[in-house]
Amino acid sequence: MRANDELASRMNVQVETRLLELVYRGRRPKEEAPYSIVRSYLLYAMAPPAPAELGISPGVAVIAIQRTSYDARGTVVETADLVMSGDRVAAVYSTPCARTRQPC
Repeated sequence: MRANDELASRMNVQVETRLLELVYRGRRPKEEAPYSIVRSYLLYAMAPPAPAELGISPGVAVIAIQRTSYDARGTVVETADLVMSGDRVAAVYSTPCARTRQPC
């Protein structure tokens, strides 16, 4: 795929830059429908393709997260769209405080 305006801006690359879209589905063994979908976009040469789409029924709440990862120099190395079925997952994030490196 090629970077559209939004992805190009998020990844700090030119529009039409060749990207690889990885799509991950989270699913529990006894459940038919996945509980989450993650769309991750990488520069084309960085990773192999992954599994297909998440199906979410109309009216199901979702948790939607946009994540961008940087290397130590501040270069964007990945950006991802995470969409999880809100009735089957809980998102818990902890960010260390800069001074103590302990959860805030």
